[in-house]
Amino acid sequence: MDMSVWYLVGAILVFFMQCGFAAVEAGFTRAKNAGNIIMKNLHMVGGISGLIGAVLLGARIGKYDGKGRSRAILGHNIPLAAMGTFIL
Repeated sequence: MDMSVWYLVGAILVFFMQCGFAAVEAGFTRAKNAGNIIMKNLHMVGGISGLIGAVLLGARIGKYDGKGRSRAILGHNIPLAAMGTFIL
């Protein structure tokens, strides 16, 4: 079996763990703060997912020229676009 399947299964399990973290933290706080805690968990998941995706996909080679000026790159990175859509 391909290792990417195991990575995906692990990622899905982490997302289910976030529900458990939200329930535990909501139980430790007042009812008025439960929504705040849950949104912080979701924000953390999105931020870490974005960071991991950026590390795995790497930098956009060719974005900057030799002098440090940015060059326009057309939307050609389908995995990055799909990951951004999923995270948002």
